[in-house]
Amino acid sequence: MTHRGKRKWFERVMVGFGMILAAFFFVIADGDKLFIFVGVLSALSALLGLLRLVFRRKPS
Repeated sequence: MTHRGKRKWFERVMVGFGMILAAFFFVIADGDKLFIFVGVLSALSALLGLLRLVFRRKPS
């Protein structure tokens, strides 16, 4: 696996982990604003990573 392939795989894993972490914090939040805030930050981080993967410029 090339360095670029390893990096892309790592980015996909981190996006998935961010989504799982966000879902976990939303489940345990139970109205606690801190857990909701951390869940929202995790979800935004995962979505930004996903957008980065989707709209990446291809090297020429």
